[in-house]
Amino acid sequence: MMAPFILLLPLVAALPPPVDLDSEPAPSTSTISQPVGRFDAADVDKAGAAVVALCGDTLVATTVRVRKTDQDGELVAEPISCPTATFFVAGARVLTPGKVKLARVVMNEGQQVPRDGSVMALAAGKLRRTVVGAGFVVTWENKQRVQTLLKTTNDDDGGVNVIAVGDFNRDGHDDIVMTASRKYSASYLRLFLSDADGVLHQQAVGRPTGC
Repeated sequence: MMAPFILLLPLVAALPPPVDLDSEPAPSTSTISQPVGRFDAADVDKAGAAVVALCGDTLVATTVRVRKTDQDGELVAEPISCPTATFFVAGARVLTPGKVKLARVVMNEGQQVPRDGSVMALAAGKLRRTVVGAGFVVTWENKQRVQTLLKTTNDDDGGVNVIAVGDFNRDGHDDIVMTASRKYSASYLRLFLSDADGVLHQQAVGRPTGC
């Protein structure tokens, strides 16, 4: 009698659906911001908020202050202990203070991911923006997989810009902070964090900024 044959297949991590840029704003329990650009009265509610901010190569716990920057009354929200932070996150505890490993980003044209399908190389992978019909998709490609992070079927001169890449949650995989939108007139700051399998998930979204 023949012994039963058992085929063992490797486990494949389930990929989340891509963020649909046609259905903004996406719900999020956390918000991500930068201490630059124009703010309005709605941002006053950030004052005193507890945040985790990236200052150099270190995530620090601090609070936010809101101040006027000129006679026109323009407001800026900034982390008190690091006014020049790359970004800061409030809400659910998705990041903890401490040193992080930042990745080197090699860019084709400034920080803009080109719309012709060319590639922006990161430490361990590539971020690619590819035109599909009247829209585009943004994929993250590394040795493990190709993952679609963002999609739109109606591109209104939108864009994708990388702000920072590093192991922000210290799990050995790259995480990405970027701005992305399908419209030229507004852009959402986004934090994508990896899970234990290296799969990226959108964990925080900022309110749209632009003209």
